[in-house]
Amino acid sequence: MEEKESAKKTTKGGAKTTKKVAEKKTEGEKIQEKYLPIGTVAMLKGGSKRVMITGFCAIDQEKQGKVWDYSGCMYPEGFLSSTQTCLFDHEQIEEIYHLGLVDEEEKEFKETLKRLVETDLLAGKNKK
Repeated sequence: MEEKESAKKTTKGGAKTTKKVAEKKTEGEKIQEKYLPIGTVAMLKGGSKRVMITGFCAIDQEKQGKVWDYSGCMYPEGFLSSTQTCLFDHEQIEEIYHLGLVDEEEKEFKETLKRLVETDLLAGKNKK
């Protein structure tokens, strides 16, 4: 959810305060951007438990040619063992409950990641 200034109120003493309200984004706005930040908590389509994104471009040990968009762990439990790591693609995300930290470092990393993935796709290395 995104916080937005919705109204400015004047209190009895004359001081102005700003009320923040949570504004729910539409589903298209929420999950449109591929490669969501680390720490994002989401529900996958058909899922019953939320997952938290912990990594990108993971390779499944059983399907060596498959590169998944994300790796994650169960939320709120976190990483318990390597056998409980979730691998999933962006299109499988149904709803976002919390967006991870977005700062300059994350933005730069995301741009580099997108360039690398596009380069591999063009070279035919990243077949899904």
